[in-house]
Amino acid sequence: MFRIGDFSKLSKTSIKTLRYYDEIGLLRPEYVDSENGYRFYTTEQLLKIHKIHSFKQLGFGIKEIRDLINGVNVDNLLEQRKTELIEEQRELEKQLSKVKFLMSNKQEVQFMNYEATIKYTPAGSKIRITAKNEAGCVAVSVADSGCGIPDEIKPRVFEMFYTGDNKIADSRRSLGLGLPLCRSII
Repeated sequence: MFRIGDFSKLSKTSIKTLRYYDEIGLLRPEYVDSENGYRFYTTEQLLKIHKIHSFKQLGFGIKEIRDLINGVNVDNLLEQRKTELIEEQRELEKQLSKVKFLMSNKQEVQFMNYEATIKYTPAGSKIRITAKNEAGCVAVSVADSGCGIPDEIKPRVFEMFYTGDNKIADSRRSLGLGLPLCRSII
């Protein structure tokens, strides 16, 4: 027999957890010394604690694990968990699809940003496009030597249909959808 400390090390289960399992009746010690309260476990109980760990890794709760260990509704519980996992997988696939969509559209957003920079930069100004590797990703920046955006209209540039009063851009005025669209995608 193993004292609780030794059993804890062998089973890779904390002493606190073993005491909790004893308290709720999930895994009681084989023997408890009446004089000092020491708990003792057997080799066979290592198999039981391994089953408990396996069921926990599958996402079962304590009540369900107790039923599984005791042989109650085993097939029903396993089938129910299988259904839950399939639903979680579907949800994760939806989320992955959304991430892939955003990643593919990010290139289009970058192109729109470049297009806007070129369109609204005054003739004779310079446009600088740089790219660098940041943590395995390409970071691209665009800068021009134009007059910039006046501070008083900066809070409004992402509003739908806002075009400001830029006289240079008036001859090529847009609908004011580019920046709000970029912001919604990014």
